[in-house]
Amino acid sequence: MKFPRIFILLFLITFVLSEDVKYTGTKSSDNFNFKTSIGSFSAPSETHDVSFSTGTPIIPGLLPGMTSIPAVPGQDIAAKDAKLFALDNQNPNRKVEGALIETSFKSTIGVLLDDFSERFGIREKVANYYLEQNNDFWFKKAQMQTIFTETRQVFRSFYYFNKKQLTLPPEQVWEFNLSKAYRTKIDGHDYIALDADFYSVLVTDANTIDRSEPALNRIGGKWSDHWILPVDPEFLLQRTGYACVDRKSHTIDSENIWAYYNDSCEDQLPQANCCVDALNQNVGSVNVTITWHRIPFTENIANKYRFGNHTSNLSDLTGEHQNLLEQTRVAYRYNEESSCVIHEQCVGAPGWRRLLRFTTTSLNSGKTNIHLGNVTDPVYLYHGVFEWDNCHKHFHFRHFANYSFGQTPGRKVGFCLQSSWRYFNTEYTSLNSLYDTCAYQGITAGWGDDYVAGLDCQWIDITGIPAQTAPLSYVLNPDGFLCEGSLILNDSNAPQWELTNFTTSYGYPVSREKCNFITNWKSNNYESINYTLHNNLSFVTEPCTRSQSGPLRDCGFQVQNDTIECTPDKNVTLGFYLQENKQTSSVTVRICESSRVLGSSTHCEYIYALANTIVELSSTESNPTKVTFQCPIVRDDIEIGGLYSILVAPTFIEDEFMFVNIVT
Repeated sequence: MKFPRIFILLFLITFVLSEDVKYTGTKSSDNFNFKTSIGSFSAPSETHDVSFSTGTPIIPGLLPGMTSIPAVPGQDIAAKDAKLFALDNQNPNRKVEGALIETSFKSTIGVLLDDFSERFGIREKVANYYLEQNNDFWFKKAQMQTIFTETRQVFRSFYYFNKKQLTLPPEQVWEFNLSKAYRTKIDGHDYIALDADFYSVLVTDANTIDRSEPALNRIGGKWSDHWILPVDPEFLLQRTGYACVDRKSHTIDSENIWAYYNDSCEDQLPQANCCVDALNQNVGSVNVTITWHRIPFTENIANKYRFGNHTSNLSDLTGEHQNLLEQTRVAYRYNEESSCVIHEQCVGAPGWRRLLRFTTTSLNSGKTNIHLGNVTDPVYLYHGVFEWDNCHKHFHFRHFANYSFGQTPGRKVGFCLQSSWRYFNTEYTSLNSLYDTCAYQGITAGWGDDYVAGLDCQWIDITGIPAQTAPLSYVLNPDGFLCEGSLILNDSNAPQWELTNFTTSYGYPVSREKCNFITNWKSNNYESINYTLHNNLSFVTEPCTRSQSGPLRDCGFQVQNDTIECTPDKNVTLGFYLQENKQTSSVTVRICESSRVLGSSTHCEYIYALANTIVELSSTESNPTKVTFQCPIVRDDIEIGGLYSILVAPTFIEDEFMFVNIVT
């Protein structure tokens, strides 16, 4: 039974956790006010080796005075997962039965040309440029479109009753058969497009298939699911706004919208537009059917598609390099004084801040699970492992990772361990994970936990830090609260606990489970890249990395005027024209708010721009391209508004850069 979208959205928006969660299936930047007692708390029995006297009124994981445990979203799923836990892959000596599942689909990908003027031969020049792109460009474009399917694969239990994740294999074993690029019309839009056939094979444990899809239990069994995808996945947020995500949120930007994509319009909550309609009107869409097909197990096929090196027969956390390398960027953000990021001290002060955002991926490269369990378990709360956050209205695990850039530490303290993608493709990697909500936490063997750049506190506050090249690093499990090895059990087969020097945010003592750690367990808990920080730049003013062109792109701009005065909340009208230039016939002008505190432009993304316009050679001093926008308003006692900036970029990425002339 498939849940209607209204149920999914009500669940997500009303109950779902905020900044700590990785994808749209369990994340919202809005706080929820749901707080229901699930029974009075009593101290765990002595069989759990509790470090405090039974019956104490102090519950380290709760706020002072709280005597009952708040209900949390996903709690019903957590209860079911707890029953399955004993059946999952906790025996390092278990025998696994390998299984192979073919995955395939057909799609069309392309570059939308509508944004380029047909005057001065601009569109034809752009069309010819993309017609000449090699297979590497189109392969990456096909990958980009494909990852828009990941959210529904990972959070499948919110779409189908009683079914767990059913993913594609890891990207490293994806295959695309690409046609030759051609010029065409799609939903009335002008395109350079090509056809792409996808194929890959899942290598997994046969015993876990039933939880994902019973139809695949037998050899020859098939299952198909359907998506409506943008033909051009670039600039989706700029073109469709928030129509193709479940909510409007500052955590969503042009670089991470794939992690929130939802194409369903069934029983949709009121919003500006349905995703399918928005795609057809502004982008052009393609219907994609992904088919999973169980095939007989053969060693030759398994060898071809296996991916991932299991570093231990037990659990073992490992950092992941590629996501950190590819998904790191600088952005500016205004933080309200009442926001949770101020409450958690994730930034140095309220107001405009310059942030180094990055994605961290924590792999469990072992063969057994990293397990925490149910966040409302009285044992964990009694020991302070999970701690209630009254701002976010959910439980945090505070000992997962430490971040730093050079000598500047990150300030993120609240985490949720969740299996958000299947990174390995082996018989020891379950087809699904028990840890698909923040109510029941852990990382399945071969799976990874992604914290995507853009999430609240998933950054280093670099405001005021000078230009430099320094290591951007993270350390996993720095305090040894996650057992990378095997738990030490007491005579009742329950974990033993040890008191630590750590305390909760209210000063209560915290204990952790005793563990026989594997040899050198810390050696691979670290990941780092050298990152070059430039003065005052952001990803909007950094070079483009995917050959993005057009006025909507959030890269390749330069600041022409950093701070210009105006009257707050009043309209400003400017005119622009170009000098004659044989190489550049079109320039994009973006108007951004500037910060008085930072003394610079905020290097705005398209969705936050005060104005965005194209200036062509036909504009002159006497007949300029005019744009009217509202002067920035007063935000607070320090940011009193009245300051804007002008950014410019050639509309076509291959054109020569040039500034514009301004008429006031």
